[in-house]
Amino acid sequence: MFFQRLFAAYPDLLTAVPWKRVSPEEDFKSFRTARAVVAMRFHSAVLAIAAGVPQVAIDYTRGGKIAALLSSLELPAPLNLEGFSGRECAKRVIEAVNRPCATVPAGVEEAYTAAWRQCLAESRN
Repeated sequence: MFFQRLFAAYPDLLTAVPWKRVSPEEDFKSFRTARAVVAMRFHSAVLAIAAGVPQVAIDYTRGGKIAALLSSLELPAPLNLEGFSGRECAKRVIEAVNRPCATVPAGVEEAYTAAWRQCLAESRN
């Protein structure tokens, strides 16, 4: 709903983005086919990295999980939400797209979807 309000002035964009919930396989496929990801949530950053997609993270936690993840993987530090600049974000996206991505570990897609299936099955019990 946040993005629907944010992009309300861009109806073409709103109609191009699928807003309904989809299966874990479809979610991961979306990440794999993206040219780049701007991630503000931890799991978005994780999925972008796992999919081998260029990503720029925005950290609203002032050095929390996203910053720790990127640091541990020796990836560029996230942008801070305080003092956020759209120009800087766009610059970082272009740099990320032009930087070679790390090799994605074999089986990451299957591991992701299997973990979600397990969580869903456990929640039904």
